[in-house]
Amino acid sequence: PDDYDLNFKATSDLYGKMWIEDFDDFTHHQPLKWHFDEVQAAIPFPIVTGALGLEIGCGNGFDSISMAKKNPGTHLYSIDISEGVFFGQRFKGNLDNVTFLRASATKLPFEDNTFDFCYSY
Repeated sequence: PDDYDLNFKATSDLYGKMWIEDFDDFTHHQPLKWHFDEVQAAIPFPIVTGALGLEIGCGNGFDSISMAKKNPGTHLYSIDISEGVFFGQRFKGNLDNVTFLRASATKLPFEDNTFDFCYSY
């Protein structure tokens, strides 16, 4: 659309603010259950399959971090339109199988057929 850049900035700013607030809360009060764990328990097939995955709309990265910890043989690329990815990058610690990128789901910075699976919630 003609107003793509304007919409990108507005969406990025809104979610950036929300993820910053959530990040502060999560870093001081670790959740007992990860959202990813609850979703995985509710569906009859594994979300993480293969060696290379993509999470679209990762927010502050807590699902991505959970997936990476539980699947060390899989590398996960996690994108979000907001600044939340910077918090995920900082919070992941020494995990080397997750990479956070700030990008739009409508303009993915990857070639077609790159990933074994994709996850978005």
